Amino acid sequence: MKQTLPVLLMLSLIACNPLSKEYHKKTAKEDIEAIYKHDSIEGKHVFTALIKRNIADIPSEGIKYQQLADEGRMAEEKAAKQKKEEEEQAQKELIKEQQRAERLNKVFNLTLLHIDREKGDFQEYIAFKMLLQNRSDKEIKAVKGVITFNDLFDKEIKSINLTMDTPMKPGQSFNESYTIDYNQFIDEDRTLASKSASQVKMVWKPEKILFMDGTSIE
Repeated sequence: MKQTLPVLLMLSLIACNPLSKEYHKKTAKEDIEAIYKHDSIEGKHVFTALIKRNIADIPSEGIKYQQLADEGRMAEEKAAKQKKEEEEQAQKELIKEQQRAERLNKVFNLTLLHIDREKGDFQEYIAFKMLLQNRSDKEIKAVKGVITFNDLFDKEIKSINLTMDTPMKPGQSFNESYTIDYNQFIDEDRTLASKSASQVKMVWKPEKILFMDGTSIE
């Protein structure tokens, strides 16, 4: 009797564990509800496994719920690991891009001075007055990059591509004006046109700088 009691108790516990049952479509709803009540985390793992099996068209009939829970747990761990790796890679790429932009900004820089709206005969424009600075010791032939206008809370308003092909002597600075078409039906145009230079943050991301000697950096 002393030997059979632990065995009977163990068998009773196994019988009470809903994860010990087999999956059958007819009783799946009740079984999964019982698993969630027994252990919500394991219930989530089971649900994950069933979803993945359904997508992959893999039958689940007759499979123990414990096996499904193990499958779901491994799938979630794999997904979490992949997500972490992707986030780390994205962070590395962001740092690399920031370092590249900083390096190019040490050569050529833009500063926003003024924003205005201008009317033409058939088209309205948003006009920008900028300070251009060649900070290098080489003559610049052309510059290409992207300007992003953010509000004071760093929410993006609009991004535009910019190509500057006015030659600049080493250390030279001068003001230059640029325009883009204004469309009153586009929210970002209306927002940008309503701002002054002090109401926006301009982020300049140079992509490539060409020098008169035939060299370039990017």
